[in-house]
Formats: sequence, structure tokens, C-alpha cells
Amino acid sequence: MRTTGKDASGATVILSFPAGLVRFNDDGQKRTHSVTVRLEQRLVEATEWQEVETLEISAKKAEGFYRQHSWTFSSRAQWQVRATMMTDETDDSKKQQRTNWAALQTLRPEYPLNVTRPLALVALRIKATHQLNGALDNLSVLASRVCLDWDAPTETWINRATQNPASLYRHVLQAPENPRAVADAELDLEQIQNWHEFCAAKGLTYNAALSSTTTLLGDVLAEICAAGRATRNHDGLHWGVVVDQPTEDALIVDHISPRNAWAFSGSRSYVTPPDAFVVTFKDAGNDYKETQREIPWPGFVGDIEEVEAIAMPGKVYAAEVWREARRRQLEIIHRPDTFEATQDGALRVTTRGDHVMVNDYSLSRDHLDARVLQVSGNLLVIDELVGMEPDTDYAVRFRHFEDDEDTIGTSVVRLVQHASDEVSVLTLMGSGPVPDLRAVIQIGPATFTAHQRIITGIERTADGCSILRQVDAAPQIDVALDATEIPAWSSRVGAEIDDNLLQPSAPRFTSITSGFAGTDTADLITFLIAPGSGAISTASYEIDHRLSGGAWTTVTLSAGSGGGQIEGYTTGDAIELRARGVSATGIFGPYSTAIAMTVGAGDADIPTALDEAAITVTTLLGGALIQIATGDDAATTALQIYRSTSATLDRETDATGQPLAVEPQSTISTTLGDTTRENLVSGGAMTNAAAWDLDAGWAIAGGVATHTAGSSDAIKQAITATTGKYYRFGFTVAGTSAGTLTPRLTGGSTRAGTAITMDGTYSDRIQAVSGNDTVEFLASTDFDGSLDSVVAYLETSGCLDRGTHYIWIEPQNADGLPGPVSGPFEITII
Repeated sequence: MRTTGKDASGATVILSFPAGLVRFNDDGQKRTHSVTVRLEQRLVEATEWQEVETLEISAKKAEGFYRQHSWTFSSRAQWQVRATMMTDETDDSKKQQRTNWAALQTLRPEYPLNVTRPLALVALRIKATHQLNGALDNLSVLASRVCLDWDAPTETWINRATQNPASLYRHVLQAPENPRAVADAELDLEQIQNWHEFCAAKGLTYNAALSSTTTLLGDVLAEICAAGRATRNHDGLHWGVVVDQPTEDALIVDHISPRNAWAFSGSRSYVTPPDAFVVTFKDAGNDYKETQREIPWPGFVGDIEEVEAIAMPGKVYAAEVWREARRRQLEIIHRPDTFEATQDGALRVTTRGDHVMVNDYSLSRDHLDARVLQVSGNLLVIDELVGMEPDTDYAVRFRHFEDDEDTIGTSVVRLVQHASDEVSVLTLMGSGPVPDLRAVIQIGPATFTAHQRIITGIERTADGCSILRQVDAAPQIDVALDATEIPAWSSRVGAEIDDNLLQPSAPRFTSITSGFAGTDTADLITFLIAPGSGAISTASYEIDHRLSGGAWTTVTLSAGSGGGQIEGYTTGDAIELRARGVSATGIFGPYSTAIAMTVGAGDADIPTALDEAAITVTTLLGGALIQIATGDDAATTALQIYRSTSATLDRETDATGQPLAVEPQSTISTTLGDTTRENLVSGGAMTNAAAWDLDAGWAIAGGVATHTAGSSDAIKQAITATTGKYYRFGFTVAGTSAGTLTPRLTGGSTRAGTAITMDGTYSDRIQAVSGNDTVEFLASTDFDGSLDSVVAYLETSGCLDRGTHYIWIEPQNADGLPGPVSGPFEITII
């Protein structure tokens, strides 16, 4: 008894037949077998059972299978179901009917999933076989996210499978499962499109199964952005990203110096780097199995001992894991410091992710900032004295604006004429833009006029100021990364073990058999072999065999085969066997002790030839009778009879039935074909003229029926014929010099055989039709011969074919091995 779930509208009972349902007859053939199972139901609170159905289940299967029965309850509630086996249990080995109640399923008409958000559903249909049946325990799927993906060549968003972080970032923000999905108008699509092209160029991907129900949207966005070297950004109107792509020619949004900022500060993180980073990831090149990759610290040489684990969610490609981990190492090396500076105003043109140039005397003694007091051509008058180091080129950096609508401008660098003394007048070299009056300029060595930094954050203060946090842009990070060669990756764990050059132990033969008694094949040798007990594994064997005292013949076989066979010897040959193992590295082990044996030593003796004078083969109508008297040869235990219409014996196709068991000095009789046939013609030897109805030209005398030429006459006799059956005729014609003699069935429609024109013994075959009741031989007008030895009989399917047959008798011993064949004995079947 089992109980359904609550509020059930119906139920399904699944019955299992683990060993099948079948009955075998005495010949081992499958037959249909049935069992009866009664199903009953009742409400959980009820006491009386109600019959649902009595199932009579039938099958003819010896493999496990399932059957189910479903029905609907009269009301929706919780029900109990009882199944009773009505067929008696049996211990009959010919019946397989073990029945298990595999499951009770509760049926409800409602759709099982009540979720308002879109879902990806998987449906499975699995065909159960004797190799695959039972419950499905685990299901793994390799899935791709199909969403809008930026197509740079066509400059359109296309719905397709993608792993680009930019496309996935947009999808997460706009996905139907996001309760606060944003519209296109709330996205900085141009920025996301540029990021997509950056990720594609750098080979940046994101592949992760987001299945946790506790993961926050912000965490998912941050994770996706990190996979694309970016951080999420919302400027108050649009969602976008800030991409970390430092280059020396990046757009400089602002200049920061003590002239427009104060409270400069900086801090440095001092780290002792590990020997390597280690990253755990699902390797796409190895069926996404979890593995680890070590990324040595730049410049590290030697054995890796101290490692630091870092997480790289969404990374599944080994080369990308190595590259992005190396970039983090370069960031630690080239961006050890963080800086802060404060500027007036809560609203600034500079935003997070912008590049700025910072010039401060406290950071570098070679840097100076000044305000332009006067501009005359290439002459600049500034409010500071500038001292220049000998043999060093100097330059000024300033912002140049194209017009009043240009709020960012361009950061311009121009060389200045070297001065040996401190000066407040600078001469610009060459041609180009000049700073505006009252503009703040940065002064320093031509190769390093200021520090290029990236704004990582802006904090608004209560008094209306802005604290700008910065890190070094360090464009050398990507330069060094692009120049680094990523090592080849293998998912193998551990170092490859050196080849073992030790010998495997000597193998041992666990079984050697030969001849028909041991192998069921004459002259064959079979053996089983096992490796030695040493620590070195055996990959293959070399089996040596020879006639005693002769040269060795070698056979090689895999250790996994466990044995083999040897041909080429005959029963009675004295041979020797030995073996040695070969390791996986090709090292030969020692030979086993040579084993001497005689091929077929256990076989029975070969029978001697039968005495052909003791064999009688008698031809009968439709068959033959064979009588054989055996001699005193004790090795002869059976006789195999062969029959063919060809004089050449073919043992594979000519054997008739199974060998006949015999004993020495006994007589055995057997038949071929249908030997129950009787001659339907009386007086066929032509010794009794009264048996025949003779026309005028026929006369019977001297044991023959003779026809005198001059008229067409018949000799005939009444028989009982069956319509549609074939009748065989046999007869002898002699003394003819002209004309024809034709056998016929008459009465009703005449059925004629082949007309005979020459002397000889003949046979014919004629099919009877309705009304045939007479057999006759019709002589033509000019036929002048005689007829004798007439037979006619009804043909059956058991009759041998008409014509010549050849019979052989072969003695066999207890192992089924043959002795010399006697024959052929020739017979002619009418």
C-alpha cells in the first residue's frame, strides 16, 4: 500500500519486471506469459477498499521492462493505493515473472511550474533498454546564452549566442527576469558597443552558470565587468562602464596641480609577492572539468612553492586565465600607490575613469606649475622662476580649447628653449597652440612633464568640494602583457613520470589445452597467461613455441588479451612453450620455464575405415535403405552419413542429420528420403497380361510388353490419383528403331510426360488433374519397341530428388573426429 500526494486528481502505478516476463518451453523457446495484478483505492480516512482495475499483463521478454496504469479519482483528495499480485508465485525455472511496484505517481492537472518570469526548460525522453533503465540521477547541460550581441561589421545588435561581457552586461540589465529591467534609453549604448569591441579585440569572455538565488544584481554586474577589465558605472542618467585600457595617447580630461587642487596625499601598499598565483576554473578544453593553473610572478625562476589563490569567475579558457592573472600581477607591480587631491566645486568635468595629468613639486622636484601672465608670440611670461638642469630638454603642458563649447580641451605639450639661469620668461620652440592668458601650465622635463593618472573615484564633501582618488595609468602594463608569450597548457595533473627501465616479472601460463578434447578443434593449442607478481606492469607478452629441439617461433600479444591460440601442429607432435613479459617502455623480462607437451594427448583414437562389404545401400521408391555392420574398432562410436547429387564430397553441406551412435560389432539400419512409397502399378514386370488393358498393337509375352508398328495404341492400367499431386514414373524401353512412347495420366484432361525415342531406363514426373484415373503408355504408329519394369508412385515432400545420388559413410570417435570415409555408393531415384 502506498499513499498519493495531497489534492490528487489521479494516480499512475508503475510496475517493474526486472527479469522480464516470459515462459520457456521444453526446447528453450520463448513463449508469452501473463501475470494478474489487482489495483484498489480508498481515501486516506476511509476503511473500505474500492477496486480500480485487475490488470492482466502479458509479455514475451527476457529483459527488464516497465508497465504503467493511470486512472482518475472520483474527487480531489489524498488517496491510498493497494496493489495485490493475484498470480501464484512459482519456482519454475522456465518462468520469469518477478514483479516489483516501482513507483506511485500523483497526478494533478495543473501545470507544474507557476513562475511569472521566463524559464529555460529541458524535456527528456529516454528509451529504456537492458543497458539503460531506472531513474535519471544527474543531468548536465552545456548551454550558451542567446541574447543581443553587438555586430561590429554591420553596427547592429543581433540576437545570437555570445560570451562577450559587454553583451551579457546589457542582457542582465534588460533581461525579463530582472524585476527592474532598464530600457534602451537608460543605457549608454555607444559606450557598451565600444567596450564590446575592446573585449573582442582582447579575447575577453565571461562564461558562468548563475544559479544561486542569493546573488545580488550588483554583484553579477561587477563580476561580468571584471571579466572585461571594466567596472560598472551609472552617471545618474545612463548605465555604462569604465574600461581599464591605459595608453599614452589616451584623452587627457584635466590637469591637476597645486594651482587648482590641494591636500595632495598618497599611500603605497607594500607586498611580498608569492611565487605564483593559482586560479581554479572550469577548463573548456577538458569538458569544463574543474582544474587549476599556476601563473608565476613576473621574473620568478625556480620551483613554485608559495602560491596565492585568486578568483576569476566566468573564465573557462586556460590561455585567458593565464593572461588575466598576469595582468593582475602587473597591476600590483606598476600601480602600488593610490593618490588623493581636493578641488573646489561639487561638479567637475572629470569623472571616474578619466585620465588626468598631475604635476606637483612635492611629488617630483623636476615639476613646477605656473600661471601665464603675458603671451607674445612664442614668449610666455609666468609668475614663477624656472631653473633647468643642464643637458635636459624641458617642455610645458597646457590645455587648449577650440572654442567656448569645448569644455575638455586638448592636453598640449610644447618644448621650451633651454635657459642656464632661473627665468620667468619661456620661449616656445617650433609652432603650435599657445596657452591662454591666465592659464595654468605644467613645466618639467620633456619626457616627463607630469604624472598620467586615472580617476578611480570622486567623493563629494559637505563643504562643496571634490576629493579625486587616482592611480597611476601605467600604460606599460598592457605593453608588457601584449609582449608576454602565454605558455602552452595541458589539463594533465602532475609532471610526467620518467620511463621505468626495470624488467617486468616472468609471466605464468594458467592453462594450456590442445587437440579436440581440450579445444573442440583438432590440432589446435589454446593457452591462458597471467603477468608476474612484480611491481613493474606488463604491457605485452612474447610467446615462443617450437617442436621439441627445433627453432623457436615467436607470437606477440597484448597483456589485455589474457591468452591466445597456436596453430600449425598436428596431433601427436611434442612441443615446448615459454613466455616473457614486455613493459610499457619496451623492456623485456625473463622467460618463464619452458613447458613440454604433446598436442592432442587427450584426444580419442581415430577410427579405422569401415568394411565396405558390410555396407548395403538399397534403392527404394523415393528413398534408400542403408544397412551397416560395424567391426571390432572400439574407437568408432558414431557414423555420419553424407548424401549429394555430386560425386565430390563436401562435409559442410552434405551431412544428413546428426551422427548415429553405434557400438562395435553391431548392425545399424537407417533410411534416406521417404521410404514409405508403394508402387501403384500392378504387373509392372510384364509377367501378368491380365493386369493391363492392351490396345490392338500391344502384346505381353516373355516378360515384356511389345508394340507392333502400324497403329497408335496404348497400354494402360487404372489407378487412384489425387488432383494436384505429382506422380513419378519409371520404365525401361528396348528394341525400338522408330517412333515414340509417351507416359500419360488420362481420364479427364490428359497429362502427358516426355516422349521417349530411344532404348533405355527412364523416369518422369507428371502432375495429376481432376478426372485423372488411368496411367498409360501411348505408342506412336511407327513405334516398334517393348516396355518393361513399369513403376508409378505418389511423390511427397520427403522423397529424394529424381536422379543419381551419392552416399558416403564416415566413422567418428567420441570427440567427433572422423576416420576414413567409405563410398561413394551410387543410387538412382525414380
